[in-house]
Amino acid sequence: MKIARFATENGPVFGVIEGERIRELDGAPWPELRFSGRERPLSGTRLLAPVAPPVVWAIGLNYKAHAAELGYAIPEEPLAFLKPSTSVIGPGDDILLPEMAPDAVDYECELAVIIGRACRNVSESDALDYVLGYSCTNDVTARDCQYLRDTQWARAKGFETFCPLGPWIETELDPDRAEIATVLNGKVMQKSNTADMIFPVRQLVRHCSRIGTLLPGTVILTGTPPGVGYGRNPRVYLRPGDTVEITIGGVGTLRNGVR
Repeated sequence: MKIARFATENGPVFGVIEGERIRELDGAPWPELRFSGRERPLSGTRLLAPVAPPVVWAIGLNYKAHAAELGYAIPEEPLAFLKPSTSVIGPGDDILLPEMAPDAVDYECELAVIIGRACRNVSESDALDYVLGYSCTNDVTARDCQYLRDTQWARAKGFETFCPLGPWIETELDPDRAEIATVLNGKVMQKSNTADMIFPVRQLVRHCSRIGTLLPGTVILTGTPPGVGYGRNPRVYLRPGDTVEITIGGVGTLRNGVR
């Protein structure tokens, strides 16, 4: 099932995509789906980021080959950090190169986990029971801020528009066996499978829930595979006019421009 969030004259509304139609929901898709009885065509409807998260957790260095390309050791536990909710944008929105750091902005395709039930200190075996579904995301990063100008990642990862998310939430997916890729201006830059993650989704939900309560709508970004621009020779960074596509098998494609 695909759950979308879309723009209306009365503000954002959730709905379930069925073929070429969207069945509107009455409120958020938690704790259960409540249909309003209204529907609309998918064509011509502007999709938004599928949630407005209370918080975005993100995991660094969660693919062995990505850690290797950056010269890092394999972490012994998930490397968790936060991205501000103001960094979230939806499908079709532009990634903005920030005025204070426009020259080394990088892409990172990632599987996003959307929490559907509040949880705290959950077990690994129960972790997926609290997941509503999955989406595509791009953990956009200003590499000069990350490695040269700051000693932590808040600015590098937190600029406005640095968390594209969408195009919807897919509720039926095996998160441990999904193809994942980045295409930049028609060229494949990253191509992998979530089976290569060091810490699978169950462990990540468990880990983050031990740090604090995960509220409905919380997003967990699960790390990126190799092929990022910073790890290439020569390095490849986003430029005005670029188009970035993040595709996850079984979910869909998130497409964003750059300006």
